[in-house]
Amino acid sequence: MNAHLKPLVISLAMALSFNVMPASAGNGPGNNAGMTCISVPAGAQISESEAASLSFMREEEKLARDVYQNLYAQWQDVVFNNIATSEQTHMDQIKCLLDGYGLPDSALDEVGRFNNSDLQTLYDSLIERGQTSLIEALRVGGLIEEVDIKDLQQAISETEVVEIQMVYNNLLKGSENHLRAFTGRLEQLGETYTPQLLSAEAVSDALATAIFDLDSQTVVINELRIRQNGRLLPQTNMYQVELRMNRDGQTLQLMKVQRHNAPQ
Repeated sequence: MNAHLKPLVISLAMALSFNVMPASAGNGPGNNAGMTCISVPAGAQISESEAASLSFMREEEKLARDVYQNLYAQWQDVVFNNIATSEQTHMDQIKCLLDGYGLPDSALDEVGRFNNSDLQTLYDSLIERGQTSLIEALRVGGLIEEVDIKDLQQAISETEVVEIQMVYNNLLKGSENHLRAFTGRLEQLGETYTPQLLSAEAVSDALATAIFDLDSQTVVINELRIRQNGRLLPQTNMYQVELRMNRDGQTLQLMKVQRHNAPQ
């Protein structure tokens, strides 16, 4: 690392938003119109295991979308609607790869129906559990995202195809954002989220809101929540955050958080 970067102070002015989901590219399982597909080299081929992985992840993202649509209809909590929209985008991104490699679409048009019997069983159990209470429905959302994170991390480790890695990494970031949204909503309701599949350390890593990338010399802050006197501060305000890089060149220290009035 360059020596002049060590005393770096980073000031960030940001409007904090709970809805961090990208816009949908379509409504149906196979609709990727309106979005830019990742470019797959002409004639490119992938292994049977990579093709199977794409097919499975297409259905797993559909499971997430279908569950969240169902839970939104049940509880009318906007977090489910927002994330269902994001899951549609995830489905569309995988559909782009399936199309690019000339593979059939593994997702059925019917909501709540799956070719993969394990996913069908999981969907049925999650719907039953999520209908018992809003709190339990939010925990169902957390479990789905933990499953996604685990499966995506494994899928990324099992392929060297750049295009597949790019899409899976994007989906992984989305799942971490979604898990953050569900845990944040539970916190708003006075509940604490307990990991259901991943280790506590893995969930903590997934929920990390600030990451300093030594390779690109950049700071990524997915979402920042600020608590004062035991209560979360309003997200309608603006905050300036100052971070200073420590002498080890690898860690950041929070120096100051200052609240500003939100622009009109």
